[in-house]
Amino acid sequence: MKKNIHLLLTTLVLSLLLNVANAQTVYVTANGKKYHKKNCKLVNEGKKGITLDEAKKKGLEPCGVCYK
Repeated sequence: MKKNIHLLLTTLVLSLLLNVANAQTVYVTANGKKYHKKNCKLVNEGKKGITLDEAKKKGLEPCGVCYK
């Protein structure tokens, strides 16, 4: 029984770590329709970091300059 609990906890921790590693941050502006990489030359000011999943849920598309 202890072995099963240990295996379950280990699996949960590894799953959480993988999810955190896959949570990519992208950058958006208040009124923009695209998401950008951190150093994109098109958005220097007024950018906010959100997850890629959030950006896709909002219907945003990748920037054509920094996501070639």
